[in-house]
Amino acid sequence: MEIFPKLNKQLNEPFYVQQYNYFRHEIEGSEFNPGMHLPSIRYLANELKVSNTTVKMAYLQLMARPITCFLKRHFQKLIDSIS
Repeated sequence: MEIFPKLNKQLNEPFYVQQYNYFRHEIEGSEFNPGMHLPSIRYLANELKVSNTTVKMAYLQLMARPITCFLKRHFQKLIDSIS
């Protein structure tokens, strides 16, 4: 199962904040099960028709929050690819 935020251009909220809020809600609501992976930065940016930087910003915001161990390991792979 893939999870994708739906971005609303009419909101007065940047896309990266919308993505962050979506993923935070999915993680905190236990919709994101162990073993699931976030989409890659490039893939998600392409699907949402936004820049890679927008997705990176959302992922970096998520990394700043205390999250479960399996997500931290996955985020470390993402941050290594950002650098």
